[in-house]
Amino acid sequence: RIMYFHWKKQKAADGPCTPMTGFTRLVASKTGGPDGLEDEMPSYFVREYTQEEIARYGHFGVLNRPFSVQQMLDRGGFEQIAEDYIYIAETDHVLMRPLPNLASEEEPAAFQFGYMHPSASVQKFLDLYAAGASWQDMQPVGPSPAIVHKRQLRRITPLWLNISLALKLDRAADTRFGWVLEMWGYSMACGQLRIKHKVKRDFQVEGGGGISARGGQYIFHYTYGIEYKMSGTPQGMGTIGEWSLDKRHYGSAYPPRSLQPPPQGASDGAHWLCEAWNEASANIPSWPKTLALGTVGWRRVKGEGIDSSPWAGKLVGTAWTWAGNNGLELLRGGDLKTPWGTGLWGVLPAGVDYNDGGFCAKDCIYVGGGHFLLSG
Repeated sequence: RIMYFHWKKQKAADGPCTPMTGFTRLVASKTGGPDGLEDEMPSYFVREYTQEEIARYGHFGVLNRPFSVQQMLDRGGFEQIAEDYIYIAETDHVLMRPLPNLASEEEPAAFQFGYMHPSASVQKFLDLYAAGASWQDMQPVGPSPAIVHKRQLRRITPLWLNISLALKLDRAADTRFGWVLEMWGYSMACGQLRIKHKVKRDFQVEGGGGISARGGQYIFHYTYGIEYKMSGTPQGMGTIGEWSLDKRHYGSAYPPRSLQPPPQGASDGAHWLCEAWNEASANIPSWPKTLALGTVGWRRVKGEGIDSSPWAGKLVGTAWTWAGNNGLELLRGGDLKTPWGTGLWGVLPAGVDYNDGGFCAKDCIYVGGGHFLLSG
């Protein structure tokens, strides 16, 4: 919804002659049925792989991307798109300025990914699954973000799907390409078809703490968490910050309408993204109420705050029931015992606006390092 809001904003800013004319949200759901947002955003629904189907491929859910596009193609969905060119984007792509058509009929445009490095070691997989392609012609691109002519996407999609599936079933290929295997499937399909992209480093910006939005890019890709200490210095690699803006916090609940701004000293990119989220949620009337935390309170340190909280001190050594399950014990030092294994617990400081409106006005106990909070 944040992505769509900013797409509409940039479309309006570009004026009546904008190439940003149509928008289609391609959604893979369990049954292929609607999800309730189709009246807000133009949507096309397909089914996702069943649990039995995706289990064959190691539960690698990203394979639903080419599978979804293939279903849309098979059902004539491309005919419902009036435009000749398709801009392929993901839900964590937020437009920062109007997007021109960067492609031509023969040359798609795509972002250059720094972690895709074609080398001679790729050739053996090309020989097996993309015959005729050479690793020297491979490009460090994936299917998103990209702008591609519909005629080309019709040719790419079946190969993109079949190569990705074959790579995932090949243990050596799975090890070599890892979590970006499906992106390699797209790149290999284009290599086999001799389709060359206009590779653009300025297509998008992505990164964590220190990220800037001043480089003239078109897209802000918030794939990485932006983590800061309250002092305004980055929290560090692989660590949730005292101030944290990460899409992974909201896999099961909407963020609140108003996120706390980054601390003084944080990068302009952190400020831009936080403001972009807040602008979108503030202007979507149906944005739901939520008990999820904002940008403060996600950091979890075992035992933090217990000794200084009289209420938490009384909980040390107590046993609880969770969702009807016995065996949840709050142990000394912040150790947590549960029926499902060990974890941690601690205290969030009182008086901090964790969720727009003063959620956790008193001490809150976090349990298990996740969303679960007990308020005193």
